[in-house]
Amino acid sequence: MGETVTISTSEYDRLCAMAEDLADIRAVLSFQVRIEAGAEEFVPAAIADRLIDGESPLKVWRDYRGMSQSGLARAAGVDRVQIVDIEAGRANGSVRTLAALANALNVTVDDLVPAHLAREDPSIARGVLKSRAQNPTSASGRTKAPRRSYPPKLQSRKSTMARDTYKYHFKRGNKILHTGITNDLDRREREHQGSIDPKGHISQVGRRTTHDGAKSWEDDQRAKGKPTGP
Repeated sequence: MGETVTISTSEYDRLCAMAEDLADIRAVLSFQVRIEAGAEEFVPAAIADRLIDGESPLKVWRDYRGMSQSGLARAAGVDRVQIVDIEAGRANGSVRTLAALANALNVTVDDLVPAHLAREDPSIARGVLKSRAQNPTSASGRTKAPRRSYPPKLQSRKSTMARDTYKYHFKRGNKILHTGITNDLDRREREHQGSIDPKGHISQVGRRTTHDGAKSWEDDQRAKGKPTGP
């Protein structure tokens, strides 16, 4: 029969605290080893802010790596026009293209996909997962991109802070038929053409903003008597 030892509650608490301290020390040492091995990368607050604000991840990482569009195109083996279109939001880029760009920038494909695109287009999310499974290492044989450590205060900021919401008027000529907000202007235009006026078109109002900011604008438009809704 095993021996038992009875200790006071205070002694038990002290031992638990020591165990937690030891775990923290081990975690710090492990983190330092990953840093020295190049398996961990700190991301400056300024870069994290740009990503959270909804700026093109490709442009943010390209700027951070100090690469021009032409330089990145050469390194990734893609056409510079593709980079221009992705950064401008005119194209999403295929998973193969994103994988090549990610490899050249030493980031993961996930890092280059805006959060709202992954949410709105399941095919993009599936493509990212497929790429992640099929390409554990880069084409050049390097180990996969290091994990990134974002500033703690930014890790807790919600995705609703992303400036990925458009304000718009749906018009026929100069007449406003509908006012609303959306993450996808093209899709919303098609929806309104089918339900409101087939000859109508969407006119963007201002720049992209946060969902909360856009919702406040929509509420203000409704208060002014403008036709609003989904």
